[in-house]
Amino acid sequence: MSTPAEEALGPIGNQLVMEDNNVRVWEVALAPGQTQPRHRHQLPFLVVTLEGGEIAATNDAGAVQRVVERSGEVTFYPPGETHEVRNVGSTPYRNRLIELKRMEYVAPALQQMAPDQLQELVLMAEDETGWEQQRIPGVQIKMLWEAYRDGPSIALARFAKGSSVPRPHIHASNQYMYCLKGKYAYPRSNIVLTPGMFYWNPKDHPHGPTEALEDSLLIEIYDGPHYYERPDFHGGSGRHGAE
Repeated sequence: MSTPAEEALGPIGNQLVMEDNNVRVWEVALAPGQTQPRHRHQLPFLVVTLEGGEIAATNDAGAVQRVVERSGEVTFYPPGETHEVRNVGSTPYRNRLIELKRMEYVAPALQQMAPDQLQELVLMAEDETGWEQQRIPGVQIKMLWEAYRDGPSIALARFAKGSSVPRPHIHASNQYMYCLKGKYAYPRSNIVLTPGMFYWNPKDHPHGPTEALEDSLLIEIYDGPHYYERPDFHGGSGRHGAE
């Protein structure tokens, strides 16, 4: 009889939504009582909860961690141990799980963190603490994780309806955005981000201006420095700038 260590590992999620050299995005959908087979996270990742519920993760030692997730919650996790995940609630559960494949600075920094520090990375999208007003009216940033000032980072970006980034600009690293709610538009390229849409802006690629067509909330990820030289519209009290 084979041991758990000898058994093949299953996939991270039910369906691979998209993958490139930078990220891998899964859908995890579990009916009540359904289990996601034993798997291991070798990359740091984000969980965006689309339909909340109660989840139990069981590792190879039999230890069980139960978590209640709410719709709209965003959680950042470091690479972790082998485990299986079961929906122990009474309602369907669904998320988007975003593996970060090229955040070279993130994994070493996480390995140096103590467990209690990692717990501090778990934040709620609907929580009103920690938001920093940007120089652009109607734009706020909530930092979830930052390797160092203006280095690789993960943040929530909130745009009031009608707020906008005024002109084209570039970033000094790859930028990734995932829309949680609202409508966030790039008029010059005819792109409108709506809930569940993922956006990648490659390093050195000119983009913008932008406009929030509705009150919008997005996850924003940089895999390196944000700018070569910070644009004046991202100056003032805000240290971090979306788009």
